[in-house]
Amino acid sequence: MKLLLPLLFVRCIIALPAAGTDPTPGITLDIPTSSGGICFNGSVNTVTKTVNSTTGVFQLVHTLDTFTPWTEPSRTANNQRRNCVANVDIGIPSGYRARANTVGNDVSGYIQLEDAKMSALFIADYSFASNPDSVSSSTLYFVGPMNGRFTRHADVEGKVALSSCGGDTLKTAYRIRGLSASSSSLGYSRRDLEPDDFKWVITTGVEILKC
Repeated sequence: MKLLLPLLFVRCIIALPAAGTDPTPGITLDIPTSSGGICFNGSVNTVTKTVNSTTGVFQLVHTLDTFTPWTEPSRTANNQRRNCVANVDIGIPSGYRARANTVGNDVSGYIQLEDAKMSALFIADYSFASNPDSVSSSTLYFVGPMNGRFTRHADVEGKVALSSCGGDTLKTAYRIRGLSASSSSLGYSRRDLEPDDFKWVITTGVEILKC
């Protein structure tokens, strides 16, 4: 027994992590280099938030100024759409890479669906320029009646998006489509909305990993 206790103590010391371990480097973010759909220049605000600098966990937050779908009273709701595409240059130190959409999306926005015959589908896609065929997606499905602002979480469907080493361009694509089982309108027209009602905020996770 006298010999066993010192051995256990030595094992505990060996298992401890080395002191002074450098934190995972952060990321630099450039303003979207290009945009498409309703996300014209200046209509998308992009910021990053640090969740854990030691493990390299961050959040990418997009604010879309004009994403809420709408229709004129005389038009039907079938396939009413809003599309937003923004490319974001993510700077990463040599020897590291990023993966995006790690935990899905937190989505906050405005929607109005008059009755149970009306619905809407939101899709978020993420991919890196170095690997455009590897797309990570999250979706939300809304069913009426709904009226007002909401906050929901959309889980990752399948894989996450993985960048090349030493920096890459992240392509973000957001789509919302209004659907109706009847020929009635989507439930509101543009003149019924306040300016803030058009805004959607979409947050996703980004992690920095060693190559």
